Amino acid sequence: MATSQTTQHDSRLAYLCLAVLLFAWAILPPLTMPNIALDAAEGLIWGRNFELGYAKHPPLQAWLLEATHLIFGKGSFAHVWLSALCIVLTHFAVWRAALRFVDAKTAFWASAALQTIYFHNYALPEFNPNVLQLPIFAFAGLFAIDAFQRGRARDWLLLGLVVGIGIYVKYSAALLALTIAAFFLADSEARRRLALPWPYAGAILALLVAAPHLYWIYETGGQTLDYVAARAQIAPTAVERAESVLELLANMLIGLPLLLALMLGRPKKADRVANPAPAPNGRRIAYWLMLGPLVLTLLAVVIAGFRIKAAWLAPLWVWTPLAGFLLFRISADQRRWRIGAGVVVAMTVLGLGAYIGNNLARPYISGKAMRVQFPGQALADNVDRIWASQTTQPLRVVIGPTLAAGSVAHYSRFEPLARVDDDEQANPWAPDTLIADTGAIILWDAGDAEALPPEINARRPDAIYVETLTLPQQTGADTPPARIGVAVLPPRDGFQQPG
Repeated sequence: MATSQTTQHDSRLAYLCLAVLLFAWAILPPLTMPNIALDAAEGLIWGRNFELGYAKHPPLQAWLLEATHLIFGKGSFAHVWLSALCIVLTHFAVWRAALRFVDAKTAFWASAALQTIYFHNYALPEFNPNVLQLPIFAFAGLFAIDAFQRGRARDWLLLGLVVGIGIYVKYSAALLALTIAAFFLADSEARRRLALPWPYAGAILALLVAAPHLYWIYETGGQTLDYVAARAQIAPTAVERAESVLELLANMLIGLPLLLALMLGRPKKADRVANPAPAPNGRRIAYWLMLGPLVLTLLAVVIAGFRIKAAWLAPLWVWTPLAGFLLFRISADQRRWRIGAGVVVAMTVLGLGAYIGNNLARPYISGKAMRVQFPGQALADNVDRIWASQTTQPLRVVIGPTLAAGSVAHYSRFEPLARVDDDEQANPWAPDTLIADTGAIILWDAGDAEALPPEINARRPDAIYVETLTLPQQTGADTPPARIGVAVLPPRDGFQQPG
C-alpha cells in the first residue's frame, strides 16, 4: 500500500511531467514551422468572423485560434501551444480518472501511455477539431466515472457541460455521449443513479449549452452535416462497405506501440494472482468508455456505409491505455512494467523528434517544401505592396486558396477578410456586396502561367491581372519556389489613387 508521502511524490512527478510535455510541444515544433499550418490558417480565417458555426466545422476551434492570435500575436506558436495544452489536459483528466482505480504511480503511467498513440503525439501541432476533441473525450469520461462512483450533482452538471461544449468542437462528441448514456441504462448498478434528478439536470444543461449551435445548424439547413456526409464518402454497395470496415480495422493498427508497451509490461501469472483485479465497477465503465465509441463507429461503417478517416479516430484512443492497464492488471511498482515504461518514454521522445526532424529534413530528401514552409509573410508583404500601389484605402478582402488567402489575412498589415475559393456561401463574412464596394485581391496557384486563369476571368471579368509572384520557400533546401498569381478587383467607384 502506497504511503501518503509516496502518493504526494508521485503526484508532484506527474505535474512536473505535464509541465515538461506542455513546454516541449508548445515551444519546439514552432521553431521548425515558419508559417502557420493549413488547418490553423483555415481556422484563423473563420475565427476573425464570430459565427455560431462554419461551413466545415462547429466554431470552437476557430474561436480559440482567434483568441490566441489576439493574445500571442502572429506565427505558428499562437496555434501550436493550443495543441500542447489539449494533450496536457487530456493526460491530466485520464490521470485523475485512473486515480479512482489504481495507485498514483500506476495512474501516471496509464495516462503517459497515451504518448504511444500517433494522434496524441506526432500529429499534435496541426491544431484542428480532432486535436481539440481529445480533452473533451477525456474530461467527459472523467466526470462520467465520478457520476457513476459518487453520483454528486456537480459530477452530472460538469458532464453535461463538457458534452454541450463538445458539440462546438466536432459532432463525434455525440459518440461518447451515447456511450455514457448506454452504460447508465445497461448497467444495473449504474441505473440506480438515474433515480436521482441530477442526470436529467446534466442532460438539460448539455442541451442548453449546445442550443445556439443546434439552432445555427437548423438555420443553415445542416451546412456542416452536409460537409460531414460528403467527407465520409458513403459506400453504396456491400463490397465497398466491407472495404470500409477493413480500412477502419487497418487504421486501428496505429495502436500497436501501445499494445507492445502493455504486453511487454504486463505482470507474470504469479504476480497477477498476488495483485487482484481492480473493483468490477472500475473495469466496466473503463471498458465502456474505450469500446463504446469504437463500436458505434463500426456500426456507422457497416449500417450507414460511412468511410472513416484515420484522423477521426484520434479521440477514440483516449481511454484505451487505462482500460489496458485494468485488463492486464498492470502495476507500475512491478519490475516488469519497466519494459513497458521504456516503450512509453521512447515513443514520447520519438514522436516529438520525428516531427521536428521531418520538418527539417524532408525538403532536402523530397525536393519539395512542406506547407508549414510556405512563404506566408513574404506573400502578405507583396500583396500589401501591390494593393498600396493601387489605392490609399485599406485592403478589406483577399480571395484565394486556403493557405495563400489565410496567410495573407494573418500576416498582412491590413488584416483583410479571407474568402476561400471565392465561395460566398462558405464565407458569408465576405459577401459579394462588400467586395463590390471595397474591391479585393485575388490569388491563385500560378504554376508556369503568367496570366489570369480562364475560370477566374469568367467569374470575375473585372479582375485585372497584376503579376505572378515567385517566392522562395522558407527552407534551406533546394525546392521549387511558390508561384502565386495576383490580380486586383477594383471597387465599384474605382481606386482612390495615392497622393
